[in-house]
Amino acid sequence: CTTGNPGTIFSEDAENGQGLWTGNFVTSGFGWTLNSGTTGSVGTGPNAAHSGSNYLYFETSGASWPMNGAIVSPMIDLSNVSVDAELSFWIHAYGADIGTLNVGVSNDSATGIFTNIFSSIGQIQTSNADSFINDQFNRYEYRISCKCRCKCRRCFSD
Repeated sequence: CTTGNPGTIFSEDAENGQGLWTGNFVTSGFGWTLNSGTTGSVGTGPNAAHSGSNYLYFETSGASWPMNGAIVSPMIDLSNVSVDAELSFWIHAYGADIGTLNVGVSNDSATGIFTNIFSSIGQIQTSNADSFINDQFNRYEYRISCKCRCKCRRCFSD
């Protein structure tokens, strides 16, 4: 959080791999990939991570369409949070075939029903040297429910 009583309950910077996230991770091919430096595809992605050495990206170059893949955070306990909860992440979207990134939150660990709180369609940056952009969302209703988790879903179609 940047206002009120800032504090961090859950943070993941990909420096220790995928961390506690689960989902469609791959070590090669198409899906969510842990990487450092440039992507394996020409004219796509960032030159480097926003901070540290590693970042996660969704590889689709040369893939059959449509392509979907999701990663999900662990449940995050917000029961001791006295102010509104905030979700913050850094995004870099550069390339000719950028699809849609959906970010959702859920307080239902059993069924995985997610409420979409963010969508980004298409390219944001104009080069792989451009800076990452920080997105932040205040989620008061998830503090009330005590626990939540986040899902990032990347969708591509032609």
